[in-house]
Amino acid sequence: MRSVRTVISILSLAAVAVSTAGCFTLGTNNVTEDRLDRGLIIYVEDSSDARNRGWKSFEQGLSNRGVSLAVDNFDWSPQIRQIPGVGIPDRGDSGEAARDLARSIRHYGLVYPGRPLHVVAHGVGCHLALNALEHLDPRFGIDRLVLLSPNVDYYRNLSTPLTKVRDRCVAYYSWGDILHGAVGGFVFGTHDTARARAHAATLGFRVPEDADMEEYEKLHAYGWRPGVVWRGHFGLHNMGPTSPMFVRKFIVPFLLDGTLIDASDDDFGPVPD
Repeated sequence: MRSVRTVISILSLAAVAVSTAGCFTLGTNNVTEDRLDRGLIIYVEDSSDARNRGWKSFEQGLSNRGVSLAVDNFDWSPQIRQIPGVGIPDRGDSGEAARDLARSIRHYGLVYPGRPLHVVAHGVGCHLALNALEHLDPRFGIDRLVLLSPNVDYYRNLSTPLTKVRDRCVAYYSWGDILHGAVGGFVFGTHDTARARAHAATLGFRVPEDADMEEYEKLHAYGWRPGVVWRGHFGLHNMGPTSPMFVRKFIVPFLLDGTLIDASDDDFGPVPD
């Protein structure tokens, strides 16, 4: 009996940690005990998303499809210092935020073992999400990872983060994302390397020589095509991959059952609710 009480106490403490950790805000419409018991989707916003535009747009796309999992925003931008007028976060601060995200993922896995757990990240939030997966204990992980306009070095080695992804990872990039993905990278350096390199937001990912090719089989990257304008994706950093229609058509099927739809081959047919 004593051991049983000990286990219950540990789980209770973990539950409190989950409810109070950075990305979990119990009591919102999309984060309830019932929803958390079905699964969790964590959205990691871009550092420049001061008004939560991307999050609100993404959330709308999910609600349009009647997603019953808990959906919450890991709002990390208030925690960090940024270069004035540029929106590039301090590397040390974002590192601490990544560790907070890793702890939140671990806590959810402890309290709700076996439930679906997915991470969707936008812009610099992709750097944070990848760092969090690198910090994550090997016993824990996520099911699926979505990277939207990833503001990271396009030669970044994703081998270690991908080991923490049980199913697959999908990334969406656009050559039209010039300001954030190209100019920003060469002027200020990429957030993960501080070198003048292009971002994966513009060019997609390149496979480094020391990559684990078995892990890279999990990665699927799709470049922007003009046809997806009809889905609200205009090929720009903040006017594209978080569009409710784009989320509804391409991202929700992947999160719910692993269905990958090539954004360059959209049939433009109606998507049922």
